[in-house]
Amino acid sequence: MTGPSATPRRPLPGRTVATYLIWIAAGAAVLFLALTIVVLTNIDNPAGADLRVTESFFTAGIDHPRLFSLAEFLAWFGGARNIAFITVAVLVLAYTRAWPWAVFFLGLSAGSIALGNLVKFSVGRERPPWVTHEAPQQTLSFPSGHTLTGITVWCAAALIGWYLLPPTIAPWLCSTFLVIGLLQGPARMILRKHWSTDVLGALLLGLAFLFIAWSVFLIWWHRKFATTSARGACDGSPHVAHPH
Repeated sequence: MTGPSATPRRPLPGRTVATYLIWIAAGAAVLFLALTIVVLTNIDNPAGADLRVTESFFTAGIDHPRLFSLAEFLAWFGGARNIAFITVAVLVLAYTRAWPWAVFFLGLSAGSIALGNLVKFSVGRERPPWVTHEAPQQTLSFPSGHTLTGITVWCAAALIGWYLLPPTIAPWLCSTFLVIGLLQGPARMILRKHWSTDVLGALLLGLAFLFIAWSVFLIWWHRKFATTSARGACDGSPHVAHPH
């Protein structure tokens, strides 16, 4: 089920790191739930820091047309285009027989999109008043879908690339993916599409989902290949640390 391309070019974090990440993910999930309650409490009248931060990004886009154009460029990589990127990435991973990584990426990205949409429809928050959207998009502001998939698609792609791509390519391509992913939130606020709490909520939800998925993957990986190594030692075959 696995091939040479499934073998990491760099050592994967151990189970201890995976345990820490689960705790961090749990903390992010709790903060997301708390923020969701705050949003629901003030759903008809966003004010205070939320309004001020949102207006500051909106004003920056108006005052600096080039910044607005950059935000449009970055946001182009989000939304429905993520489906095409996910499809291509999974097909490439499957073609190169990196099956564990393909399953990890597909489960993470598709699962986060489904969960994000479930929350959007459940909360039903109106978008900022500066731009009008067609129904039902007008009431699907929380959490920001672009920001969420920026973490669970683009940052996840950077994570996978860091371990699978050659060292000469990985830093450049993974840095590009990270920039695209992390700047989705600010870009959407500059474009007047979301409140600041929409972006913050998506960041918390995305990090929780990513860290949980990565932790499960790491625990599975080490358990599988620790067992493989033990079997190899028992029957006298060479030590196996990674799939081939």
